Amino acid sequence: MKLKLQGSYAGFKTDDFIAYTKDPWSQNEAKLLAQIKREITISENDETFTKVIAAAWSDFNDPTVFTPGFDAIALITGPLSARDINNTRTLFEWARHSENESELLDKVNARHFSNAAKKAKLQTFRATLTAANGGNAISDKQLWEFLKSYHLLGYDLDTEHGGTLSLLQSLIGQSSTQTPSAVWAQVVDAIQSANQSAGTVIPEALPRQVRDSFNSRQDFQWDSDLRRLKDHGLYIINGIRTSIGGVHVNRGELFAQLLDASEGSSFVLVAGGRGSGKSSLVREFVDYMNDRAKVQVR
Repeated sequence: MKLKLQGSYAGFKTDDFIAYTKDPWSQNEAKLLAQIKREITISENDETFTKVIAAAWSDFNDPTVFTPGFDAIALITGPLSARDINNTRTLFEWARHSENESELLDKVNARHFSNAAKKAKLQTFRATLTAANGGNAISDKQLWEFLKSYHLLGYDLDTEHGGTLSLLQSLIGQSSTQTPSAVWAQVVDAIQSANQSAGTVIPEALPRQVRDSFNSRQDFQWDSDLRRLKDHGLYIINGIRTSIGGVHVNRGELFAQLLDASEGSSFVLVAGGRGSGKSSLVREFVDYMNDRAKVQVR
């Protein structure tokens, strides 16, 4: 994962930052192209909005910087009107959950399902995309495919007690041993420095203090998890009885088989019918091996 800042030098028009991530299973890489605006109105009469859409349309049609179906484009902005939020985001979600352009248009035009405001927002995107396309009308399919890839994200990091900042610091607190606000300040300082030079930020390039605080917490969590696992195993073992009514049944042959099996494998499965004495046999084995080797019971 990495963060490319001020990506215009690399051919991006939506260039405030480009976030790269990778699917841990398929290893496919995807990008989020983001433009940040403190204030904007979703309207074809808003000059800032038309410029943002023009940049997004250019990237969307450039296969060297954008791959439909994998990558996404986002407008990240401060507070928007309820009209913009409710109607615009709904359009994007309808597009993403429509089989094709016809289904999207059916939803937008359906009585008792859509409304005039959503129709107006769809027309706003059609008009601004047509302008971005050199005045040539875009097709319904082009409109649908663009809307599927576009996202509208809000933020309030410019306020001291914003919800976004609280969430970020809460997440940091779950993973770092340092004070969340201190870690966040270090991260902001590192990003600001990199932004001035149109830098690319990777985890290894973050300040050592930041990396060490997360690494130490990770080590702590592993140690804590292992201790809990060990305590749970001891709880199970200590609750197993090896005698009934003070009578102990000697099963030397089975014990010898279990011992031989453990010497040939790091994992042994003890199977048998209910009440056959599997647990007591394992308890005897653990007691015998206690000072000889580590045994984990599951």
